[in-house]
Amino acid sequence: MAILSVAVMFSCSKEQSSLDIYSIPTKATIKGTLCYDAGIDYVNGEYVQLIKSASGVKVVLSVSNSDLSPDGNAKGCTYFETISDGNGNYAFVIPVLENTDVTIKPCSFERDYISFDGVGEDGPEMKSETKLYTYTYKTSSSSSSSSKSQTVSPNDLIVEDFIYNYEGGNLNPDKDKCDYIAEFEIYVWEPYYEKVGTIDFKSVAMKFEEVAGKNVIITYGGKKYGAKSDSDGCAKFYIPVDDKAWTIAPSIITVEGYVYEDFEYHKVESEYGQYGEWIQEFKTYIMNGTMEYSQYNTTKTFTFSGIEGDEIPTHDVKMIFKPFDSYTSSETGNYDESEWRYVTIEKD
Repeated sequence: MAILSVAVMFSCSKEQSSLDIYSIPTKATIKGTLCYDAGIDYVNGEYVQLIKSASGVKVVLSVSNSDLSPDGNAKGCTYFETISDGNGNYAFVIPVLENTDVTIKPCSFERDYISFDGVGEDGPEMKSETKLYTYTYKTSSSSSSSSKSQTVSPNDLIVEDFIYNYEGGNLNPDKDKCDYIAEFEIYVWEPYYEKVGTIDFKSVAMKFEEVAGKNVIITYGGKKYGAKSDSDGCAKFYIPVDDKAWTIAPSIITVEGYVYEDFEYHKVESEYGQYGEWIQEFKTYIMNGTMEYSQYNTTKTFTFSGIEGDEIPTHDVKMIFKPFDSYTSSETGNYDESEWRYVTIEKD
């Protein structure tokens, strides 16, 4: 790596005028890489966190002049500047004496951030929104721009990497990107009525069946991830995590609502005939409306042991049919969506 670092400022005291830092023969090297959280992308069937190199970013290094002067009386600091290369790498080679204190401060910059904005209509490809954000290096404990300090001696090689968040981001700046992928599945189920019974006794069964092609969205760690349910109703998620054994508790799980036409509501209506006999018949009400994420869905925590071959965690999500408001109660047969609250999902 050959990046020129330049001393750009000296303090102006009388003592410093006699300090020539370039006459110091001993050197130390400080280098590292700048990266930033560029958002989310869908790559080879997985949603991945984009950690990109921050190229063309200024890095400023300061050293106390008192550490460089023979008598330790020089005032102020000397500053060096460099620019990160195309791979986000920076480097300084500076004169030092024993136990020289240096501070490395990466500057702010602007880059595009890709955020999740739904999934495609014809497949799981992600639709995204790109915005220009300001990125500032901050430690997890700081609300303002941060730096790193080191004590170096002649011939030292110090490596300091920096990872940036955009303003309001939540990526941990004190660690590298996540090393593992959490895999789990969410199944989407749609309600339907089934006529059952005999000639003399009629009944209606309330059931759920898998539904394909529906957009499932979760919010985890301040980020949104999406997937589309397949022919088995299964939406598969692959989320970056820190540990091989992981636990994920999404703050929000939802399925985008959709219009449903010709929903068949079967109902048994009974009455006494003119001769006092008990008569039962099926009555079917056909309605248009929407399938919506049910308020009766439970929250879910996904947990995986990290053991190879262990069962993939799953979760079931119920959709509930709601007729359009234009229908009267007689046209809907007094259909009540709350009846689905305690209906269990029967799996093959």
